Amino acid sequence: MQRLRPHALGLVLVPLLLGTSGCKDDPPPPPPPSATAGPIGGPTIKEAETPSKFMPRRTQMPRVDKDTMKRYRVEACFFGAQGLRLLAEGYLESTGGTMPTADKLPSFGEYPNAKDVSAAQKNKLQRRAISVATSVPFIRYLRYCAIAKSLKDPKVDKLDEALIEFNEYATPLSQYLIQATRYFGTKQFEKDDWKRGKFLHEKLNEALPKVDEQLATLVEPVNAYAAAAGESPEKLDDPGKAARVALAKARALAVTFLPDGKAEGRKELLDEVIAADEALDEAAATDAKSPYGKAVSPKLEDFIKAAKAAVEADEPTKQQVYAVMFAMADLVEVNQRSLNQLLRSRGDVKPGGKPMRLLNPSLRQRMPARPAATQ
Repeated sequence: MQRLRPHALGLVLVPLLLGTSGCKDDPPPPPPPSATAGPIGGPTIKEAETPSKFMPRRTQMPRVDKDTMKRYRVEACFFGAQGLRLLAEGYLESTGGTMPTADKLPSFGEYPNAKDVSAAQKNKLQRRAISVATSVPFIRYLRYCAIAKSLKDPKVDKLDEALIEFNEYATPLSQYLIQATRYFGTKQFEKDDWKRGKFLHEKLNEALPKVDEQLATLVEPVNAYAAAAGESPEKLDDPGKAARVALAKARALAVTFLPDGKAEGRKELLDEVIAADEALDEAAATDAKSPYGKAVSPKLEDFIKAAKAAVEADEPTKQQVYAVMFAMADLVEVNQRSLNQLLRSRGDVKPGGKPMRLLNPSLRQRMPARPAATQ
């Protein structure tokens, strides 16, 4: 039998002696990590799973009637989309049906500034040319058309069918317009030798000549829907009631500038809009907290300026008509925003959509702890 060497024997005995002769006051070894423990300084997994602490809460949405919401989307879509007429004219005339070149880039229309449009009385209409643009002013209203199409409650057969048909045309067109204004505006053709430009020009050259035809499909169902609509069920303050009257007066004037609109009586309709604006100012003066006076009144004045220039012209130009339509779409939008603000201020809200969740649940374990609230 082979004997262990003295130094090897010592190496074996030392840890054994240390393990059996420890001090009685030594603390016990730490317990194994818990299955629910999180990272040092962070929350436990159980805490991280608490939605109220580590996930955004549900948003509170104003309690708007479904018919009110549909009417808002339809009207904003209808008046905003009228800008396609000016865009189609600018693009088709600038290209002449031929492929654009670096020396002959397409125009996407010349759009008047509604705030300065009254200068047209002196034949000095101020316009903002975007011959090579990166955006189109009314493009967001085409997206409203897609939203309006999806609102099936309340159901309005002829209107819903017209919106579906128009969106089959307008949705791809809006995408091509966004891409084209970026492509030509940022000179991307220098990088791809006009490959994408040829495709976009082909699509626009095919779609834009149909603008008048497609917009005409909306006129009858949209106007019929507006005529049949009663007052919104939401309880309005006095400025809100005045704004509702002004919006109706402005709409009655705006539709007279559509291709088949009647020019007779425009001056009288304009006077009614001006009187409604004055009534809104009076109501807002007695209720400083109302959002309508601060938001709707300036937009209504923009509409009056645009409409006055178009009414006083012997034959309104396409730019003047566009200014009226765009100002009307803006007026519809700001009126709805004011209603939303009024309802929120009263607490007349409902839970919104579901809160956003983390895509990877394991990320919750690495979320840092929130600092304690200071007193």
